[in-house]
Formats: sequence, C-alpha cells, structure tokens
Amino acid sequence: MSVDGQSDESIRKLLTTTHRIALVGASMKPWRASHGVMRFLLGHGFDVTPVNPMLEGQTLHGRTVVARLDDAAPLEMVDVFRNTSPVSYTHLDVYKRQAMQNPLPVTPHGPYSA
Repeated sequence: MSVDGQSDESIRKLLTTTHRIALVGASMKPWRASHGVMRFLLGHGFDVTPVNPMLEGQTLHGRTVVARLDDAAPLEMVDVFRNTSPVSYTHLDVYKRQAMQNPLPVTPHGPYSA
C-alpha cells in the first residue's frame, strides 16, 4: 500500500528514525484530530512541539505551544493540521517551501494533502 506516494516500508523507516516533530495546527479542543494525534505521538515517545500562533505560550499535553515553525526547531518532521480553506493552501505552500529549504518530512492531513 502507498500513502502520498510512499511505501509502507519508507513510512515505517521514517517513523522509526524520527524523534522531533512539530505539530502545526495544534488544538486545545479534545475532539480535534490534532489533539488526539499529539497525545498519541507523545505516548509513543516522540518529542512533539505544538505550533499555533493563537495558543502561543499555553500548555498542551505538558508542552508549551509556540507561534511559529521556526520556534519549534530543531525538527525532523512537520505534521500539519489545517482547516480546508483557501488560506490552508497558502499555509501548506509555505510549509512545503520551508521543507525544500530545510528538508523535513511534511505530513499534511486533509483533502489538500495530495
């Protein structure tokens, strides 16, 4: 099976060698996917930094929320949770450009991830 053009083996390798993850679009709302995914990642030993400018300085799952991706560095992976709106496409482009300058895996969630 393949996800976003990646084989199961390449995804497995990525997840077994990655430790520092920025979770963009972190939410305090427990019903949001980003909330549960962050809890899951922390529970599995990943070092996750929540990123959300609206929540900067607050604590989520014991981690301080930062406003910008740069504030979460150094990183090995960026996990993006954004609403599906025209603004989201712009944000995703910014993250992809940053990843091209500093090659980090970017894992967007939502119908715009293709």
